[in-house]
Amino acid sequence: MKFSYAMIRKAQIIDIPQIVLLWQISFGDSDEYIYSFLETVGREDRCFVVESEGKICSMLFLLPAMMHVNGTSRNVEYIYACATSPEHRAQGLMRELLDFTFNQAKVQSVFAQILIPASEQLSQYYKQSGFKSFFSKSNFVVDRQELASAQPLTENLIQEIIDIRTRILKSEFVVQWSEEHLKFTLKDLAKNGGKVVITEDSYILLAGENRVIEALPFSKYLTSTEEDFAMIRFCEEVDFESATRPYFNFGLD
Repeated sequence: MKFSYAMIRKAQIIDIPQIVLLWQISFGDSDEYIYSFLETVGREDRCFVVESEGKICSMLFLLPAMMHVNGTSRNVEYIYACATSPEHRAQGLMRELLDFTFNQAKVQSVFAQILIPASEQLSQYYKQSGFKSFFSKSNFVVDRQELASAQPLTENLIQEIIDIRTRILKSEFVVQWSEEHLKFTLKDLAKNGGKVVITEDSYILLAGENRVIEALPFSKYLTSTEEDFAMIRFCEEVDFESATRPYFNFGLD
């Protein structure tokens, strides 16, 4: 390692208080959100940290997902909650952590790593580590009359949405999440006033002020894509000549 005083390792349960503190300093999220994440999607074995003299200096989470490519499902990792404590920034620790997890991913035959940069500055930073813009935001067009039947998200409706989504996207060119990831994301949306218009074979997910989060099936609602949204770093030699990119949604950001 570049920093002889620092060690990269998987997080342990004993690290949780430091992880929560670093998260709060870096992102300002509530205790409720952080602990809900750690208890469901973000288990400690999915978190890698840089430790120096007993202090967690830097961290990131690797969340499992699948990408359907040429009819085959491949393992991918979604990189989330990259954070470095203020006093340890600009020392290359995050770069070391990204390189470490990338090399590990290659050994474990992970197809690619994905992340959503929070700003253009971070986008440029991640490009220096080998990431490139790959996913675009999707535009959904829905009839206002359909939104009149929107109802609050409930536990039963969340499971229905997951079942419909899995059925529709099963053979599509998409990034597919685990059920626990989808449940966490949808429950968080529900806590923040999310609503849904749902039928037997379609749904429209809405955030505040009827902002459309997702509407399926594509043939009914998806119209176009625009602007760079998320980035990818392939862990093996890949040549995507097609202008078509996998559908990507529900990435935590």
